[in-house]
Amino acid sequence: MQDEYFVVVPARNPDLDYYVKELGLPITTPKNPDTAGGGYFERLSWENAGAYKADVLMWDTRPASFTPDRMKRNAVFAALPAAAANRFAGWDAVAPMSHASYAKIMNKLADEIAAAL
Repeated sequence: MQDEYFVVVPARNPDLDYYVKELGLPITTPKNPDTAGGGYFERLSWENAGAYKADVLMWDTRPASFTPDRMKRNAVFAALPAAAANRFAGWDAVAPMSHASYAKIMNKLADEIAAAL
């Protein structure tokens, strides 16, 4: 299992920035982004999994990323209230090629967040 996980900076990702600024989705901004890596995220050890409170945990759905089940193999992460209640929503981090594709992604995210709450 990897030694760390990443908390994304919404302002550095156009889709998440739009969700926050235009749609009012309350996505937590990490306090200590990894500036050496471009400031796209904060690296956290699994022991610090509870550094940020969350009602729903968004996870990167790309194939190289851990799934919620895989992340929950870590006992500290699994004990987070949102993880223990299986409140996850997938984030398609790769930009789609059309408005129709993007609408489908946004609707799926909205449905997953609503179902998780």
